[in-house]
Amino acid sequence: MKLNILILFFLGLLNCGTSIDFIADPDFSEENASYSKQNFEEVEILTERPRRDFKMVGTVIFRNFVSPTDMKSELSALQKEMFRLKIDGVWVYKKTLESIPPFIINTQNYEGMTVAYTETNKEVGKLTGYPFRYRKIHDNNPKKVR
Repeated sequence: MKLNILILFFLGLLNCGTSIDFIADPDFSEENASYSKQNFEEVEILTERPRRDFKMVGTVIFRNFVSPTDMKSELSALQKEMFRLKIDGVWVYKKTLESIPPFIINTQNYEGMTVAYTETNKEVGKLTGYPFRYRKIHDNNPKKVR
């Protein structure tokens, strides 16, 4: 019974489809009184510079292990994380496909026979972007505008 639970735990770790690394600027705060988004689907994922004035609040790296070439189907995880941090959007400036060494798990029963075998993908889709917050109309702080 313990072996089955252990196998399910490791398979659960391997089935995690995405990874999000948010590297915040030193002055970043999750408090945002002017945040107006009502749900995560309103968070913008842009490939061009936003048209309105904005303030960059760090860097985000999004990795997709499930379908490295089809990133659009997995972007809701990025939108949910940015919504949790009260960020208006992400300006994606770099898309890459990286090769990684495969990770293999092989489990055996008490007789030495292979019970479960799994291998991870050898490629990872990676998006790198700038998370941003739109500026208020009367915000006179010109810091971090690009």
